[in-house]
This record gives sequence, C-alpha cells and structure tokens, in this order.
Amino acid sequence: MNRILLYVHYNKSDDLSSHVLYQLEKLFPLFSRILLISNSYLSTEHLKSLRKIGINEVVQRENIGYDFAAWRDGMNYIGFNSLIDYDSVTLMNDTCIGPLWDLKEYFEKFEKQVDIDFWGMTNFRKTKYFKEHLQSYFVSYSRQVVSSKVFQKFWTSIRDYENIRSVIDRYETRFTGILTKSGFKYGVVFNTLHENSDEMVHPDFSYYKPFKILEHRVPVLKVKAIQAHPLQADQLKNKIREVSDFPIEILNSVYSSIEFFSVENEQTERYTLLKKVRNKIKRTIGRKG
Repeated sequence: MNRILLYVHYNKSDDLSSHVLYQLEKLFPLFSRILLISNSYLSTEHLKSLRKIGINEVVQRENIGYDFAAWRDGMNYIGFNSLIDYDSVTLMNDTCIGPLWDLKEYFEKFEKQVDIDFWGMTNFRKTKYFKEHLQSYFVSYSRQVVSSKVFQKFWTSIRDYENIRSVIDRYETRFTGILTKSGFKYGVVFNTLHENSDEMVHPDFSYYKPFKILEHRVPVLKVKAIQAHPLQADQLKNKIREVSDFPIEILNSVYSSIEFFSVENEQTERYTLLKKVRNKIKRTIGRKG
C-alpha cells in the first residue's frame, strides 16, 4: 500500500524524546512517505537523529493552532493534488507511547474492509457536551475520503485558535460527523460506544481507562493516561511490560520525564464522579415518583 503519514511533534520545547524516535522508527516501514511537522524548532542534533531513522522531511513551525493547524500546514506542504495519489493519509501526534504491538496488522485489517473509509484507535460517544467522534491522536483516511470536497474544505478552513477547547469543539468533535453525514463510514480499534462509563466524569477511555486500552489491544497509549493516575502508575507500567514488548528503557524514560497529576486531582475527579452518580440517582427517583 502507498501510504503517507503526517506526524505532529507536539512538544513546546525543542526536545525530541526517545519514545518519539522509537515510534517513528517503528512507523517508518509502514509508509511510503513520512512528513514530521514540529510545533517547535528542532536542533541540528535532533534533525540528524531523524535522518538516521529515515525521516528526511520536516516542517518546523510556531506552536500555534495546536495539532489541527499543524496537520493543515502539512497538507499545504504536500498539496492535495499529491495527497490524493496515496492510498491513505494518516494523521498522528506524539501524545502517545507505542506502538505496543505491530501496527502492520491494524492497517491490513482495516484496509481489507471495503465498508470502512477511515479509522482510528478510540472513539468518544455522544454526550450533551460533545458529538460522537474518533479521537484525533491517530486517524487514517482512505484516498476516497481525502479526494472528497468535504475533506478538503474542512482542512483548508482550519484556523489558528489559541484555546484548545475551541480546537476540540470546532474540529476534533465535529469532523467525524461531517464525514459520516457525507456517507463515509468509520472503523475503530476499541469501540467504546457501548462500554460502561459510569465510573468516568466523561466517557473518554483513552484518558480514564488505560487498562481497558491495553485489554482491547489499542497499540498506542496516551501519555496523559499515565500522568492522570499516579496511584496506579506502577501497576500500569507492570501491565505494559507484561502484555507488550515495548522497550523498558524507553518506558522508564517516559515515566521519569513526565509530571504526574496530583493525587488531589485524582480525588477531585472521584468526587465529581460521585456527584454525577448522585444526581443520576436523584433524576431516576424523580422520574419514578
């Protein structure tokens, strides 16, 4: 397959961590072309490290507009006339560790399904705050989608929002619906739509349920899912080592470099959840009364 990857380096500094280099090295054989879009300016040494693993195309930009604006700039760099020559266009950012398992089998699985036009790792069910959508940290689009007017119109209209909530509300949570309304169908590695989410403030399994992510063999794990659960951090590390061949030295490096969210933050989320459950019970009792 003739695939292209647009990979966003999301770090605000010029640091290019070992887990990013490992990730790109593992991704390299799957793609005919990889464009790294860095939201910070990389040192000469980091550019040399990229070239050693075969990454020769790098777009360096200011850290504005988050990853959606970066992907837009990557598409402008390649040009839609060239993008449509590829069998698929994959968008990914560096907010995850992995791959925990060989990504080749995931690509081959979804590419064999003629009724799937684009696919990702996890989805997010519709709530009163958000629409149902594929989470944007990894999504692969078929040529049919990329060559469509709706796809190109969406990406050429991306603005440089300074607030991440604006990016989520206007882009990440809407794009899946825009494509499905146009007749395209999506697939997902871990379909969370019918999973029990009563124990979560929001039904975001990629953040709140890292052990479920591993159970369903999602091959990348959000770094924030590690940060957000300091009380389970060691248990999660042991589970990653148990179920995957992810290098322990890189895993240790990730753990040593991240700043864990406070235990108080975790307790606050639990309090918010209990409040949510209590309100749900009150509403149920009120309906019965």
